[in-house]
Amino acid sequence: MGFMIIAVVLTVALYTVKIMATSARRKRLRTVAAGRDWTYAPRVRDLPGRRLPFSFFWGSSRDIMTGQHGSSAFVAFTAVTGRNRPDYGVVGVQLPNMLPELELTREGMGTAIAKAFGGQDLLVGHPQFDARYRIQSRDPGYVVTLLNPAVVAWFMAPRRWENFAVRGGFLQAWTPGGLSYEQLPWVLDELNDLVARIGEDVWGGWGAPTYPLNR
Repeated sequence: MGFMIIAVVLTVALYTVKIMATSARRKRLRTVAAGRDWTYAPRVRDLPGRRLPFSFFWGSSRDIMTGQHGSSAFVAFTAVTGRNRPDYGVVGVQLPNMLPELELTREGMGTAIAKAFGGQDLLVGHPQFDARYRIQSRDPGYVVTLLNPAVVAWFMAPRRWENFAVRGGFLQAWTPGGLSYEQLPWVLDELNDLVARIGEDVWGGWGAPTYPLNR
């Protein structure tokens, strides 16, 4: 009986600590958002329209930040992928125009296994770049045009964020371990710099109209 009482007390205490930590985190993120004229939503259901403007791969999403930074509207959130799997920090900046889908991920054990079973990996003729990243797209010509020397140089610089996609009118980046919202302005600056390096031949050849973030 005494053991059961102790177990219940510990469970209640742990739950209370979790509730307090969540409340403190949300209060801090509301302060971050207010200081930059951004919008913070604890969950997707708190967003206008109750949905994100682009999809991530798995799990649910929390601590969603939206707003304008520099020349681009953006969305940032933490993707919760489930028990015994890491959370991911996800950031997306809206592109000036829609572009075809492309995924560019850092080479590793997972990509090596995928390629061994026939997974796609496009090559662009830059040996160091091709060794570092796996590229997936339905249009090889689009990939080669998009990855001009300025864009390749951006990707070859040391970065914590090493997984990227063009999807749903957004340039997306994600990294394991959740999102540091205090570092978010720096990440957004880097992504905006990458967008600025995309050549006019890409926008002219593959671009299509996009829509406001709050549509």
